[in-house]
Amino acid sequence: GDPPIYRFWKDAFKAQEQPAPSSVTAQMVETTAYALLTTLLRGDGDYAKPIIKWLSEEQRYGGGFYSTQDTINALEALTEYSLLVKRLRLDMDVKVSYKNGGALNLFKLTEDNFVGRTMTAPLQDDLYVSTGSSTGIATVNVRTVYNTIGTSEESCNFELKIVPKRDDGRIRREGEPLGRLEACAKYRPSAREPRSGSAHAVMDIGLVSGVEANPEDLSTASIQEWFFPYWLYMTELQYLLFFIFFCALQLASGVDQLIADYEIKDGHVLVQIDSVPAHKFLCVGFRISQLFQVGMLNPATFTVYEYHAPGMCSSSSH
Repeated sequence: GDPPIYRFWKDAFKAQEQPAPSSVTAQMVETTAYALLTTLLRGDGDYAKPIIKWLSEEQRYGGGFYSTQDTINALEALTEYSLLVKRLRLDMDVKVSYKNGGALNLFKLTEDNFVGRTMTAPLQDDLYVSTGSSTGIATVNVRTVYNTIGTSEESCNFELKIVPKRDDGRIRREGEPLGRLEACAKYRPSAREPRSGSAHAVMDIGLVSGVEANPEDLSTASIQEWFFPYWLYMTELQYLLFFIFFCALQLASGVDQLIADYEIKDGHVLVQIDSVPAHKFLCVGFRISQLFQVGMLNPATFTVYEYHAPGMCSSSSH
């Protein structure tokens, strides 16, 4: 019969169809990558081609896969394949067009121009990507972007809050200028997990159009924790004792835990945190400044997920 188009491995006892990438998807990629390495050791190029095709199409936008481990294994296998196959001289025309609306763009890829620039294509029709009589191997990544209103209840791994504030730190009311943003998360362990914090986590804080985050705040910011304002109901002596106890607690337990890493990229603030606690909110705040005014603002997203399990995430809009 005809040779297979795709070849991959999965656990027969897992769900047949996954509506979204998950740990099952990551295991499929990792297992298939190991199978490709074994196939390459045997020197069976024909058997490897459907595996290469499946792995290439499983790559997420930007080149990664679903977790750190499966990305390492898959890229190792793909690199090993590229070293074994005969190098082809890149001379390729890649045509992007609508099914009924005609051509959109033509990318000419050569040895000196091997990366095409991104383009935006409104999805008013089906997209077709094709190549003519040419040599080389090219990969096309397509990202579909759409706006939707979500809530923090889309998944229950994290409870999220995002609080817009004024320059003086007070909560911003409708119509007041926005000077600061505070993003907070609390981990929700499952019934089978201990009541402890999450693993290494990432906060992905989207910014609305026309504003930027202050990198100085992020480079020196500490992870804040919310406390009930007991001091409003204390006598002067009680307040003094509470202040001494609170300072001692900070020194003993390291409440001023610094952000592990951060990055500002494409309108998103990405903050890496060692752990998100399960018993209280953990907040990251930073100043923002307006670059230009925007007439109709689309909601920005705030997403939190565990670094090694991006499928376990929660999202909200602000």
